[in-house]
Parts: sequence; C-alpha cells; structure tokens
Amino acid sequence: MQIRLIQFGDNRITTVESVVARKKQQVAKDEELYVGTAESEHIEMYLKAIWYIRERGEEVKVSSIAKLLNVTQPSVVQMLRKLNISQFVRYSKGSVELTTEGEHIGKKMMRNTRLLEVLMKDALKIEVDEEMICGIEHHMKDMFTDALCTLLKHPRKCPHGHEIPKGKCCS
Repeated sequence: MQIRLIQFGDNRITTVESVVARKKQQVAKDEELYVGTAESEHIEMYLKAIWYIRERGEEVKVSSIAKLLNVTQPSVVQMLRKLNISQFVRYSKGSVELTTEGEHIGKKMMRNTRLLEVLMKDALKIEVDEEMICGIEHHMKDMFTDALCTLLKHPRKCPHGHEIPKGKCCS
C-alpha cells in the first residue's frame, strides 16, 4: 500500500487514509471504513469533481457529480455519505459543501491536473492525454507539483483556458 502525504492549511501533514481512520471511531461499531490507495484516488476524484462544479459557479448536486464522473446517482450518494463521515464534505439531501480539508484536496487535484495538461501540451508538445493525467495526478507530492509549476514558469491557465490554482511556489 502506498501512503501519500497531503498537507492541509494549518501546516499539519496527514494522509487521506489517516483522516478516514480518525473519523472511523465516530462510525457505528458495526460499520467499518477502509481506505486503500485505490479508494483514496476515488475520494480525490469526487472532491476534485465537486471543486470543479463549484468553480464553474454551479450548484453542486448529486446529478451533476454523477454526470461529470459518469457514475450512477446512487453511487454518488453512497460516496457522499462516506465523505460526510470522513468530514471531507457536509452532505445532507440536496446540499453538498466541501469542508476545509475537502476543499484543499479538490483544489490540489485540479492544480495537479492542469499543470500536467500544460506540461504535455506546451513543454512536451504532445497531445493532452486525460487518462494518463488521471493516472499520475494522484501520486504527485507538493514538492513535485511546486517544482513542475516552477519549471513551467507558473502558468496561470491550462490549455482549456481554466485558471490553475496557485501554490506556495507562486507567491
């Protein structure tokens, strides 16, 4: 199992896995949440999707998440319940909001995606391969992301014209 570090705003470092483990104590004794690497990537995709929908100025709904991720609405509801228990989102029927931790992860994933798109198109001069990007973005540490951003001269927009969230290196 791979442990990936995620740094949150108050300078503490934790992992998606350890956050879920901490929250696990709050779950009924007959339920158990296990988050492995694949599950962590799944969580990150949902948080990224929610972040992206909000970025577009749209209301975050189960149907909009399902459409964006090409999954069923019951699957979205199931994941939102997990994310709510883990305190990555605040979810109640008809309302989805990112918590501070969820916001940080979603923004980080979008930054990773968009920097990789710039790398492929502008630096490597190859076609942007979203499937490849999806395979890489989950494994990028902050140090790597900031180094990539610096190498690319702190781009502000991705090839699709969307803003790239700033990192510590962009200050």
